[in-house]
Amino acid sequence: MILGYVISIVLTAALSGFLAWYAWRQRAVPGARAYARLALAGCLLALLETLSALSPSPDLALFWFRLCFTAGALTAVFWFTFALEYSGWTEWLSGRVVAGLFVIPALTQVLLWSNALHGLWVRQEAVFYRSGPFWIADIAARIPGLGLLTHLFYALFLVLAGVALIFLTAWRIRRAWRGQALALAGAGFIAFIFVANTLFPILPKTDFDPFTPGMGVSVLLIALAVFRFQFLKRAPET
Repeated sequence: MILGYVISIVLTAALSGFLAWYAWRQRAVPGARAYARLALAGCLLALLETLSALSPSPDLALFWFRLCFTAGALTAVFWFTFALEYSGWTEWLSGRVVAGLFVIPALTQVLLWSNALHGLWVRQEAVFYRSGPFWIADIAARIPGLGLLTHLFYALFLVLAGVALIFLTAWRIRRAWRGQALALAGAGFIAFIFVANTLFPILPKTDFDPFTPGMGVSVLLIALAVFRFQFLKRAPET
């Protein structure tokens, strides 16, 4: 099972990286640039988790694991800005609004990297156990602090708001575009479930954190939107 987990995060990184490259090639299409940033952040998140699993020591595994929260903060913001652009709300994407979206992620990153001074990020860190050649995080041992809770609830809000925007767009646009929009909304909803599971365990317990493998399922749905419903080729008429 652990080998399958590691393979899943490697494949998630590869597919996200491919979609980031593919989206950038189609950057003239509305929403493609925003999705390229989102896919690249998702690729970085999966790569960091892969580096954590392959680390030679638990201390280095924890370092890469902490960096995952930086990539995760970027992913949540990029998802919301992508949803705004895809849904036709580009007037909301002013420099001030985008900068404002990064305020909480920036503050929580300060708390993350200075946690030893105050304990506001976590009161007790995740521990790592060895499984074959891999270091695996046991997040059940983690006791979150105010900083981590703020990070997770903010991510939940941005992901759910983005899902709502794209879902509403699916009902506004012509039938020809509805499959594309619903696939994207479904991808966002899967991401929401796995973020929520970090706060409220609603999925069956596993020997590893299912968050990044769950993101892989989300990326597969986006790939379906790309290759079945022409996402990144043609923009819907909103």
